[in-house]
Amino acid sequence: MKRREHAAGFTLIEVFIVLAVFGILAGLASWGLAGLRQREAVDSSVFTLQQDINRIRTEATKDGDSHRLTVLSGSQYALARRSGATWVTQATKTLSSGVAFVAPYTNYTVEFDSRGFATFSPAGLTFRVSDGTTTKSVMPAMSGISRVW
Repeated sequence: MKRREHAAGFTLIEVFIVLAVFGILAGLASWGLAGLRQREAVDSSVFTLQQDINRIRTEATKDGDSHRLTVLSGSQYALARRSGATWVTQATKTLSSGVAFVAPYTNYTVEFDSRGFATFSPAGLTFRVSDGTTTKSVMPAMSGISRVW
């Protein structure tokens, strides 16, 4: 009987070891991406909120009417324009899925007059949003510039 030299290829054990290593790496990658997606949801919500604050200030100075942003619920806020003695809602926005305003938030309002100056309710207003892990804040200033941290 002839003895065979080393045959080309992989053994079954080597294939299983490589598959196990790939499985572990894929699991770690998906775990890391899930956290990244959630942080991205908070960042996206904060960015949109900041842009809406800047937009209502610009609209107030442009059209001469007062504009405001009011928190309606844990994850919704409304943009409104004053028409005479009443407020007309122009848009209702919802924060990203899994992201909410940090309590207390009921009726938090920032209002800009025709000169672009803000009034806050309550005074010293800071909008805080969180996904339960990451919390970020948007603090509008009387001049209309908002800070994020």
